[in-house]
Amino acid sequence: MKKENRISRIIYLLFFCVLFVGFFSGCAEKPTSNVIYTTSGESDPISRLFPEYTIADHTIRALDLLHQGGIIEAYDAQAEASPAYWYPLTLETIVIAVDRGQTATVITTWSDLSGSGVSVSILNAEPVDRRLMAAAFSYGLEGEEFGLKSTGKLIASLNQNGNLTFDDPSAAIQICFDSDAAARVRNGENIEIIIPIEGTLSYVKGLLSNKPLDLPAGYERILFESGLRLPDGSCDESIYPAPGQYAPAKLLGDYSGLNEVTQGWRRIMNRQVQHIWLYSGADLREDVLFTVAVIIIAAMWVASMMRRSQQVNIQQVIFV
Repeated sequence: MKKENRISRIIYLLFFCVLFVGFFSGCAEKPTSNVIYTTSGESDPISRLFPEYTIADHTIRALDLLHQGGIIEAYDAQAEASPAYWYPLTLETIVIAVDRGQTATVITTWSDLSGSGVSVSILNAEPVDRRLMAAAFSYGLEGEEFGLKSTGKLIASLNQNGNLTFDDPSAAIQICFDSDAAARVRNGENIEIIIPIEGTLSYVKGLLSNKPLDLPAGYERILFESGLRLPDGSCDESIYPAPGQYAPAKLLGDYSGLNEVTQGWRRIMNRQVQHIWLYSGADLREDVLFTVAVIIIAAMWVASMMRRSQQVNIQQVIFV
């Protein structure tokens, strides 16, 4: 009996030690109010606009950084439901960038991608960016009342042909923001920027802050000289398509439908395109369902073990 009591005490002690360590290991340094988190890290135009701020890399949990006092670079689709101060800076459109040094394939629509016969890469690893891109595909393929069905089929066909890659700068065709493609043109690459004729989406990009920010006088000129498009569409036309070519690009006014639809993008990519995670959760909803199932099974196991045990101390340990 004494041996069993000693074992029980040891188990209790180990449990509380692990719990104690967990509390402290979960503590992370909170961002300070003089840091701006951008999607491009050491962003030159942002650092020129706010030289007194430290510029840091954007993270997946950008909104958490905002809630903790940081300033984040975000899209209007993220800013719509945020109570923070919103400062629109640039206009970004999802386009098709074709490296004419690698292929002469004629591309005018999203549907042309599946028959291109060359590598097609989806740029920008951030989940938010990929959801915005998925919405742009879907808008072009299905119109304003879009879902993700047609987009899933298109991306799946590219993957089945072995032409789909992610974040590959050497791909002959890249699906990206026009600012990314324009930067390559500015660097002397032979890139053709195509706005699909079926349609695509544009997004306003700016800063979200919990406190008012003072934009310097002439900030539009700094952004323009950095090779970016301003919210009114003005840009350096030597590196961007002519204004008339942007006619198929739509700027949504309400993003509630977009955010609702694109919540299923992760599931489609994992199940229909890449055929992974077939026996686990493919998106947040399925993750929750799997978690609930595990909790129920664990609770049933604990109840069963407690019923079988005759020792009160052992029952308490099992319950904990």
